[in-house]
Amino acid sequence: MDRYVLDVNVVLDYYDELRMVKYPDSVRVFEYIRDRGTGFISSSSLDNIAFLKTRDLMVDKNLTFNDAKKVCKYMLKEILSFFKIAKTPSYLALDYENIEDSQLIASAKAIGAKIVTRDSKLIEDFPEMTIHPKDFFGYLEGKKIHISMLDITKQTFNIYEKIEENMDKVIVKSNFILGEEVKILENKIANYIGTKHAVAVSSGTDALLISLRALAIKRKNKEYWDREDLIITTPFTFTATGDTILRSGATPLFVDIDLQTYNIDPVQIREAFKKYGKKVVGIVPVHLYGLPCDMDEIKELSDENDIFIVEDCAQAFGSKYKGKKVGSFGDTGCFSFFPSKNLGAFGDAGAITTDDDELVEIIRMLRVHGGKDKYNVE
Repeated sequence: MDRYVLDVNVVLDYYDELRMVKYPDSVRVFEYIRDRGTGFISSSSLDNIAFLKTRDLMVDKNLTFNDAKKVCKYMLKEILSFFKIAKTPSYLALDYENIEDSQLIASAKAIGAKIVTRDSKLIEDFPEMTIHPKDFFGYLEGKKIHISMLDITKQTFNIYEKIEENMDKVIVKSNFILGEEVKILENKIANYIGTKHAVAVSSGTDALLISLRALAIKRKNKEYWDREDLIITTPFTFTATGDTILRSGATPLFVDIDLQTYNIDPVQIREAFKKYGKKVVGIVPVHLYGLPCDMDEIKELSDENDIFIVEDCAQAFGSKYKGKKVGSFGDTGCFSFFPSKNLGAFGDAGAITTDDDELVEIIRMLRVHGGKDKYNVE
């Protein structure tokens, strides 16, 4: 999807009666971009827009400075309800003769946008990055339309100002590993899911692996399960589900899905119990495509046979089963914040939820190589 940064001249064309008549192409383009939510204003342009509009109002409308400022304040508020702010980054092209244009170019580069401008010099110097309002609709006709199944960039820019603000706070402190923000996130996740604890980890895969290893330590007093230990899961899932069972020392026992839900079939789980009995030590149900598994049946099987449940909630953050959030049924719930998930991170991330005080202590130790502090590993 295209993104456009509007130059000061195009914005002011829309907010001045005489200029609207003189530059109708600017008005049409402004409205087109506004209505589709694809427009940005460079943060460096805001003061310039306010300054020029205030000056024009004082000259053309004979307003006082204070009255002109009030009008401009309302205008800027409206503009920012239409368009997102594109930050002006520090990597300006200072070799360019015009500092204002350097800032505009840097803002457009930062978000991969074209600049809509009437500035002929800017268009001449940066033809690949600029487009004149009169050429705008012809440019659109020549473009192929591509609709992405997932547009993470659009999602990000939708809350860009808030992301930027919070990233600045982190960078100022540079406390990047398990800092204050991680604890805040853990508390929010626990409250949202409805569990006593949440532990942030580096991925959904690590959430599964650490959960399975922690349960081996709690239940067998060993760091890993034995190869003879069977853990039931579904074959219809991402590789990490079965792979982490192997990496925790156990063997995956695949039980097929119910073709109505594509989730693991509780009827076939019971059949697996009958066949393998005490060899089965746990189950990893996967809530696929946001649809929860039949947790009544799975909980009943778990209670009857004293086996653990590790919920794979990688695709189901926020999903509910009979009014209760997934991730709160098992010994642990494992979440992925891979960028394409319904709650995505910048890169990879994950979390483990649990109500078990003993288990969460082991989980937190495994997160930092098996110790309660950095250099004393138990």
